[in-house]
Amino acid sequence: MKKHSLINIARLFITSSRRIFSYILLLTFFILLNASCQIHEIAIPQSGVSSISVVMDNNYPPYTFLDSDGNLKGILIERWKLWSTKTGITVQITGVDWTDAQIRMQAGEFDVIDTIFLTEAREKIYDFSEPYVTIDVPVYFNNRISGITDVASLRGFPVAVKADDAAIDFLLSKGVKNLVKYESYEAIIKAAANHEVIVFVIDQPPADYFLYLYNLHSEFNSTQPLYSGQ
Repeated sequence: MKKHSLINIARLFITSSRRIFSYILLLTFFILLNASCQIHEIAIPQSGVSSISVVMDNNYPPYTFLDSDGNLKGILIERWKLWSTKTGITVQITGVDWTDAQIRMQAGEFDVIDTIFLTEAREKIYDFSEPYVTIDVPVYFNNRISGITDVASLRGFPVAVKADDAAIDFLLSKGVKNLVKYESYEAIIKAAANHEVIVFVIDQPPADYFLYLYNLHSEFNSTQPLYSGQ
């Protein structure tokens, strides 16, 4: 056999060996990964509960909102579906105005209330789970006015807030008392579109959502967060 043929055969053998070795390494990796996933799989405790009822704000995008057909949609709807799949517990979700949600929860109509910030007052009546998101709460103000930078600069301005929102207790504790209450965040943005509101305090995700939805994002500025809620 010619010398160059032997060299080619040797090269082919080396290349094939490397490929086989790579395949073995890859297969070993996936076997170990699968074993690791099985080892670290969290066992969900059995509670004996077959279903729970959950109430939440129906106007808190992108977490919850009503579509054009009046169906409740959003990130939390999908999270609760996943939770139900993982636990085998049926979840009955009700979305209503935020004030009604809290009234009906305190009346014992539901097992769980979601989309609720942890506050000192609420901690006295509810057990809170670990938080799943931290949300900033800034001041939004019409860009035709200036001088609003923090909570102290709000004094003297009528400030729009959502009824029974955690922001109310915060603002009152800081001496901001001229509060105008609306039933929802969307109602505040609609009032802003009609030039009835020039300053408001809203959780950032729904504020940004509605400002863009009603094409008002270029008309309103915002401060640094007054605080963050979970």
